[in-house]
Amino acid sequence: MDSWDRALLIMARLRIAEAAAETGRPEAAGPEAIGMEESLPAYLFAVPPGPALTWIAEELSRLSLLSGPLDSVLEGRLAAARSSFHRGLTLFGPALEEEPGLFLQYPALIDDLGRCFQFASPGTEGLELFLEWEPQASSPALHYRLLYYAGRIARARGLYRRAAEIFERALPLAPDKNQEDACIWYILDTRLRDGDGETAGGELLGLVKTWMPRWNDPPYFSDILDRIAQRLASSGQWKFFPEFLALLEHGGDPLSAARYAYISGRALAEGLIPRGDDAEREDQVRRFFRAAYDTGTGALYYRLMSAYFLGEPFLPPEEKGRSGEESGEKFGEGPFPRQAELDFLRGFFEEEVAADRYITALAGDLNLEEARVLAEAMEKAGAYPEQIRLISSFLGRGDYHFRRRDMELLSPRPFRELIEAQAAESGIAPELLYGLVRTESAFQPGISSRAGALGLTQLMPATAADMANRIKRRGGPDYTENLDLEDPEINTAIGAYYLNYLHGLLDHPLLAILAYNGGLNRVRRWRRDQAALPGDLFLETVEYPETREYGRRVISAAALYRYLYYDLNPPPFLADICK
Repeated sequence: MDSWDRALLIMARLRIAEAAAETGRPEAAGPEAIGMEESLPAYLFAVPPGPALTWIAEELSRLSLLSGPLDSVLEGRLAAARSSFHRGLTLFGPALEEEPGLFLQYPALIDDLGRCFQFASPGTEGLELFLEWEPQASSPALHYRLLYYAGRIARARGLYRRAAEIFERALPLAPDKNQEDACIWYILDTRLRDGDGETAGGELLGLVKTWMPRWNDPPYFSDILDRIAQRLASSGQWKFFPEFLALLEHGGDPLSAARYAYISGRALAEGLIPRGDDAEREDQVRRFFRAAYDTGTGALYYRLMSAYFLGEPFLPPEEKGRSGEESGEKFGEGPFPRQAELDFLRGFFEEEVAADRYITALAGDLNLEEARVLAEAMEKAGAYPEQIRLISSFLGRGDYHFRRRDMELLSPRPFRELIEAQAAESGIAPELLYGLVRTESAFQPGISSRAGALGLTQLMPATAADMANRIKRRGGPDYTENLDLEDPEINTAIGAYYLNYLHGLLDHPLLAILAYNGGLNRVRRWRRDQAALPGDLFLETVEYPETREYGRRVISAAALYRYLYYDLNPPPFLADICK
């Protein structure tokens, strides 16, 4: 019985009890009178928080059927689900004092309490409490939860070595492969943090050699391998990249293998890795680039950069019979195995109804041909973020074969006239502005970030006001009186100007892109520390993971727009990036 079925059963019993009380039988109004004294706590403290639990909680509060610690625990769960961790910890307080056994009886409560301690308590109280409870664990599942959250709390307090040891104790108790990978991820993460940026390449290599054989889902560890690559690059330990690549070719994910292959090739080409005579080195360089290129669309940035050095096409010709035009088959025609589900999902976009939750629930079961049909409906409805996410989800699959129309769906062109005009006015390539807008907002004019950035090019209001004043002083349009950053025309004009302004200060397209995301002063500091490196290798040393990935995404998106819509020759900015 799922959460909603159980909720409906409980609600039915509560309504029966309420009706009985209204007819003069108050003895029938409590949970014990209708056989709920056992099922109600099990529901309240065992199921994941969500709409069904919230509904039950509201009814219980209205009927005053819970009191004291039980009521506080329920409110604490709901607060934790809303990320109100300080309030959650306060609400859990009475039960921790009066009925601590409740948390050991219902292990799901450990998840809620653990997150509250992790994010709301500055000390190690939660860590010590969970370790104190450990001998009382009545099942492997409870034992695992206690250790898992103890490790997370230790990590949050900066006790990295202790956290790693706790996660290693939790690993044999993990209930499934996903939780095994979560433990291993935290072990690697805490070991990296404990190294404080000074870990030798050999030690990092040994760490990966130890844990890679136990990975269940290699892509889950892509961010860990990216951090290791950044640490090796920023400390000049280039010789270890080929050794990591040898490991990844037999147990890593394609994206990480492409990253290490490309960096190995570039480092060797730049003389950062000594290797034999010129002919031998050139041959090895090409083998590295070929390995990155052959990962296909699952690693667009590294395929793009390798294609540039190999002289190969970034987007390969479609195979005979794979394009609809060549095979005589029209794009998007059925019937499909899940035609009814496909029609159901497509109907939301044809009727312009928001359908995010339905897409999440159902679209993962669609095959690629069905996903293409759905993406077409999204494009017609202007649902560009959903369209991009849906097509992106297929690019890294091993059975994916390139199709130009997929790349077009991945790279839509709304606001075409406006973006091309603003790019021309600001003196930047239209594909570069398209790549920035697609990366920043996925073409949503009204979007805002948690930091307060607004609109298509995600401008901070203070930055936009500064740029608007500069545009006005140079004799351009006056946006200062009505700085509406949700207006696509105003936003793209200022965003394009700002990108060009950064390029003028830094004289490098990649640095301008990185500064757009990470800030001008940070990029200047980072570049000063790595001034001898070409731009593409400097990118791998950037301290912030978000900014590193942002640079890759904008560059590869811009290249896609260039090849699809403007020119089949390599974009001029690629040569500049590699300087």
